[in-house]
Amino acid sequence: MILNYLKYMNRAYNLKHNNHKYKKLELTCNLCNSSDHELITSKDYEDYKSFKVLCRECGLIYSNPVPTLEGLELYYEQKSERYSGEIFIPKLRRIYRSALRAIYRYNRIKHYLKKGINVLDSSACIGEFVYLLEQKGSHAIGVEHNNYLIQYARNELKINIERHFLDNIKMPEETFDIITAYHILNLCLNPLEVLKKYWSFLKTDGILNLEVPNIDARHIAPYHRFRFKYFYNFNLHTIKMLARRAGFEVVNTIIIPKSMHINMILKKGEPYQDEVSDAQNYVMVRNSIIGYKSLNFLVSPLPYLKAMDNIKKYMVLNKAVKEYSSGKEILDDCFAKIPEFK
Repeated sequence: MILNYLKYMNRAYNLKHNNHKYKKLELTCNLCNSSDHELITSKDYEDYKSFKVLCRECGLIYSNPVPTLEGLELYYEQKSERYSGEIFIPKLRRIYRSALRAIYRYNRIKHYLKKGINVLDSSACIGEFVYLLEQKGSHAIGVEHNNYLIQYARNELKINIERHFLDNIKMPEETFDIITAYHILNLCLNPLEVLKKYWSFLKTDGILNLEVPNIDARHIAPYHRFRFKYFYNFNLHTIKMLARRAGFEVVNTIIIPKSMHINMILKKGEPYQDEVSDAQNYVMVRNSIIGYKSLNFLVSPLPYLKAMDNIKKYMVLNKAVKEYSSGKEILDDCFAKIPEFK
């Protein structure tokens, strides 16, 4: 029994494009338009089977097929039914953590911030970042698809949060000086078209601050690597080239310590017309997936250091929120020390 378990945990992803359970649908890669891909893994989610494939031309990982936008919206609605009939109030610990993340996002773009500019946060969640920007003098709008999070942001923080569902985001063209999009592009069904929308929403000298998970990161267990709702998995090459195809120029890129998330500052430019295929990136991503086994992860210090770090964070956050009675009070106190921009 133990031997069988160890064999299971040490398995690599089974890259068999002739798997009898897999029907190759002629969906093309969102980055290079190639239909040449191979199956990475599949997983059953109730009545839906999710297939993750790897493009042989550029190395982009994506779901094939994907659900319809209407079906995806229904999926999220069903997930949020547990709050049905309730007034959703996030835990104070979560709000404090969100405040710290908002400060990180603020520091990432503070050199571009000025009083009175228009900012769109396309990944607003409970609205903590929109609230911070409003407090410091910008005109900020948030976009969120979860009605319960929107309700909290509007009622508790009194900020402008609109409901737009993922790919269906709609805004007036050339309206915003800055757009932020944190961990939203990997949830979309057509990220290239969403990036093109962001491009059209921005003013001529506008910037986009984008962050996505990095498929090259090794802090996540292999068996948790490909989630149903992550329809695209990027590495540094594929997200950079996708942004360039949408008409953006890369100003600055950082890899976040520990999480290895990719964070980019982009500005409006011209769409990249040249070939975006990169067989070398495909080989690199493929080898990374094959070589990253569950047993390797479990015998490394990573999961245990991460567990200890999570326990430490939990204790610190619990201690930090003891004196607060509301989420707004936490945000006000955390943001008070941040100077207003000119």
